[in-house]
Amino acid sequence: MSEADTGPFNLPDGWVWTTVGSIGLIANGKTPKGINDLNSEGKIPFYKVNDMNKQGNEKFMRTAEITLDDDEVERLGIHVRTQGTVIFPN
Repeated sequence: MSEADTGPFNLPDGWVWTTVGSIGLIANGKTPKGINDLNSEGKIPFYKVNDMNKQGNEKFMRTAEITLDDDEVERLGIHVRTQGTVIFPN
């Protein structure tokens, strides 16, 4: 067996080596043009890296400076991620 099959070290019983891509979706995004000019009171948060520094967002994202409604999401072509999505900032 190669290291790709066994990994660089032994795992606890019942664990297996895998890749991130085989257990979840990896996607990137960008801020759509014009989103900062919106004055929406929608219910869909649009999280930006700066929102991660807000009090209350230390572990889980709870508040966003920008919130959108369904029409804005569609018009801007935004893909809404499900609750529980893991966010990795640049």
